[in-house]
Amino acid sequence: LDIGLGSGCISCALAKKLKDKDIEILGVDISLEALEIAIENINKLDLVRKVIIRKSNLFSKIRDIEKFDLIVSNPPYIPIKEENNLQKEVRDFEPKEALFANDEDGIEFYEKIIATSPNFLKKDGFLAVELGVGQYKKVQKLMEKNFENIEIIKDLAGIERVITGKIK
Repeated sequence: LDIGLGSGCISCALAKKLKDKDIEILGVDISLEALEIAIENINKLDLVRKVIIRKSNLFSKIRDIEKFDLIVSNPPYIPIKEENNLQKEVRDFEPKEALFANDEDGIEFYEKIIATSPNFLKKDGFLAVELGVGQYKKVQKLMEKNFENIEIIKDLAGIERVITGKIK
């Protein structure tokens, strides 16, 4: 499950990487515009049988019986107070709802995803989310309740960029 599908780059990359596996990736997004772009990318990459999409606000349209081996997300994580500090290219290119969280620390979507994902993960399932700069400690603290084997992965600049955990 890819929460916040956007253009579909994460889902498409996973589908390409795992092309020999019998997998299906469900990508969800609240934005119809994002879903349209994702459909174009999925079609261009010939991944129609691997990546399916659904309009959903986080888990709102995921059925209780749907369980996933892996949930990934690159949620909005920039605190709204940082809007004027963003690079012009980012601010002008990306939709606001894809960038900004409405809380002081930018972790509102992490709180929602981390709290709800255990309901949709299979036994031994994993959660992996992209992090904003300096957010890893707070997000790690949120994950410790329901996840184990928590790992922080740094990007090429040495910034803590992804956090993963296995459901307890």
